[in-house]
Formats: sequence, structure tokens, C-alpha cells
Amino acid sequence: DYQRGLLGSSYRSCLAMPANDPTSPPLDVGFRNELSHGPVLMADGDLRIGLAALHSELDLSVSPPELAAYAEHLFQKGFNVLGLRLPGHGTSPYDLQQRHWEDWYESVERNYRILSEFSADMYLLGFSTGGLLALQFGASKPRKLKGIATVCAAIKLQDKKAHFVSALDKLNKLAAFIPRINGVMNYKISETDYTETNYHNIPISALSELHELTDRVEDQLHAVEAPLLIVQSDSDPVIRPESAEIIYRKVSSIHKQLHWVKSASHHIVRNNIADTWTALDEFFDKQEENKGEESLE
Repeated sequence: DYQRGLLGSSYRSCLAMPANDPTSPPLDVGFRNELSHGPVLMADGDLRIGLAALHSELDLSVSPPELAAYAEHLFQKGFNVLGLRLPGHGTSPYDLQQRHWEDWYESVERNYRILSEFSADMYLLGFSTGGLLALQFGASKPRKLKGIATVCAAIKLQDKKAHFVSALDKLNKLAAFIPRINGVMNYKISETDYTETNYHNIPISALSELHELTDRVEDQLHAVEAPLLIVQSDSDPVIRPESAEIIYRKVSSIHKQLHWVKSASHHIVRNNIADTWTALDEFFDKQEENKGEESLE
């Protein structure tokens, strides 16, 4: 069992059950076992361009369903693509509850090293929280990195209650020491539109980790120097659009571009809304053109 705390109830883990098992609990708590929720690697034997795709944390979507279609599109264009799965995602809410932002960052480092071994040059594409991780990793100036693209990067959230998650997480940890009480509210119900892939219950501790990651990334934006594309939905219901302007203003990249997508959706890559894919394609193509021009000089 895992406990939702005093303000919730407990549900039996269905981790060992198939997702469509009729004996699963009536309330789907979001455990996922399908292979499609794991990391995706699409690579050719040649030293092609490499791109690591980093998914979202906010609505607990895993990389393959969130970015899979665009990853396949890039593979057809000549990229080696690794859609990594951040620790605690695509497994269970309980697993995510045990994770820290450092775990997610280490996963990015490790997967980047793997892909860069058989890719001549590297790019990062990050959606939502993945955008934060792409910027944070880009600030370390990794070998072979030629550009970063972020989509709806989670610098500022629309949910005003997000400011209280760190305090609630600390309260949960204190309450856990009281006999027969396992926190005050360990999970919040997700309002995701993608019930087939996303968790239905989000750990408060994971949201607290996201809050800490956001603060750290904003402090490190000045160290980002790689060519950068910032894509943002102008009426994003999850991320405050001003997040894109904060990133643009604070990074040190000489070549940077802010692209607005007219949409009231957060999932603009997944659904290829408006000109999202086109803007991303043009950015990656431009960096490759620039690279070719530099090699001729």
C-alpha cells in the first residue's frame, strides 16, 4: 500500500497487474507497465546528429508518449534520438515519491553520455520540466553540445498553490513520525487530459523537488551559452508565459530565439499544435547550416 495521508486514503498497489486487469482497484492510481512507457532509442549505425529528448514532470507524462511522434520525425530527418525516461516516471507514484531532482539530473547526464558515444554532435530538446533540465545541463557546457530547444519550460507555474508545496512536503515528513499517520497530504489528484499515460496522483514531494529545481535553474541561466530556441504557448494553462521571457533575458547565448505559439494548450509538441514542429525543425536545421559554414572557413 501507499498512503495519501490524513486528507486522503490509501490504495493497494497494482504494480504487478497489467494495466487492463479487471481485478485492478476501481481508482486507477497511475501504475504503468506497458513497454511503450519506457525510454526510446532510435539510432543509426553511422555517427549522425544526436538529440536527447527530456519529458515533463508536471503532469507526470513519460517521454515516449509525450515526444515520441516528434522523435520519430527527427529520426527520419537523420538524427539519432534518445527519449529518456526520468527516474520515478512510467513506474508508480510511490516510486516518484522517493526521487529527488538530482536523480533526474544524473539521468540526463548518463543518457547524454550514452548517446554522444555514437553521435557526432548533440542537441537537447526539453519539454516543461525537461526544459529546465536541458537548461541546467546545458549550463555545464557538455562536450559536443550544439544547441538547446525548450518548449514551455517550467520556470513559473500558473498554479498559485505551487508556492506552498515545499512547506506541505516538510509537514508530511514531520507527520510521518507520528504513529499511524503517514503525512498530511502526500498526493494530489492530477487533472491530466492523458489518463492513458499519466499518473492520476502526483506526490507532493515530487512537486517540492520541482520547485527546488526551478530555483536552481533560474540561478544558473547566465551560464547557458549554447544556441537556444525557446518555444512557448502564449496561453499555456500550466506554465506562465513570462517564463519564456525570463529565460531569454537571463541566458548568455549569443544566438537565441523566442518563438510564441498561439495556443491555450500546454502539450504543443505532443499534438503538433500550430507551427511548433516547424519552429523546432528550422532551429535544428539552422544550427546544422551554421556548423557547415564554420567548417568551410
